[in-house]
Amino acid sequence: MTTAQQRCETLSQILKGGRVAIAPSAYDALSAMLIERAGFPVVHISGSGAHRSYGFGDVGLLTLTEQVARATNIADSVSIPVIADAETGHGNAVNVVRAVREFERAGVAGIHIEDQETPKRPTQDGAQAGFISVAEFVGKIAAAAETRIDPNFTIIARMDARGEPYEQMVERGRAVAEAGADALWIGVAREDITRIAGDVGKPMVGIPRRPHMTFQMYEDIGYRIALVPGALAQAACWAMDGTLRALKEQGTETDFFATLPGMDDVGAWFRAIGTASVNDIEGRYMGGSAPARSHA
Repeated sequence: MTTAQQRCETLSQILKGGRVAIAPSAYDALSAMLIERAGFPVVHISGSGAHRSYGFGDVGLLTLTEQVARATNIADSVSIPVIADAETGHGNAVNVVRAVREFERAGVAGIHIEDQETPKRPTQDGAQAGFISVAEFVGKIAAAAETRIDPNFTIIARMDARGEPYEQMVERGRAVAEAGADALWIGVAREDITRIAGDVGKPMVGIPRRPHMTFQMYEDIGYRIALVPGALAQAACWAMDGTLRALKEQGTETDFFATLPGMDDVGAWFRAIGTASVNDIEGRYMGGSAPARSHA
């Protein structure tokens, strides 16, 4: 298992490299482990996914303690870097200082902080939101950058204020970059997305507008991390819904599972989670006296 310091360094190198890293969003440790198992280099913790897993809308209802607890669990379950959604920093610059301390201790490699008022609103779903001033956001990013212990702990400034003149967005991006942001996530219009990375002079993070924009296109215009939020959570809901329908209508999930290619492999992996490490610990430190464990 890699250390938190190693994962911070890996994420920092990804941002400095010339390739785009695809970072699917996890909502718990199990989904994060699947992301690593599939060979992706980075896990993103979706604030939206975390809220919905609690049965809430994506409206900033989760506390810092709840978010950090989930981040700790996810970071502990994988060896690759984890980027956590720190929402608005859960308040003003004072709250941001504590948030950075807590998330860094949790073992994640970076966080993103956005410029919405607290509590946030899901603008990606069409909600109306309020935004803090450029000066206040610059102060929050500076507080985050100066609080971190590991200089490779990544601070991503997410600027979600849409509808501003392009020049103002570039100026705002440059200001938070100067304050210490390592990468920027700016919600620009489609016609401006191809030039924003060059104009702000920082690595870019964001969500490609698929299927119109491929990951290769995203890489070519200067983005270094492409987030894929919601996909795993929605796929899991579909699979669980199908399983529950089969149980209700047929009294068994067997026939439904038979329609899913690779289900046997997934099932074997699921049953084996954690078993090898427990067997290793028992064999090394308990004199081999522990009962044998089966994957079945």
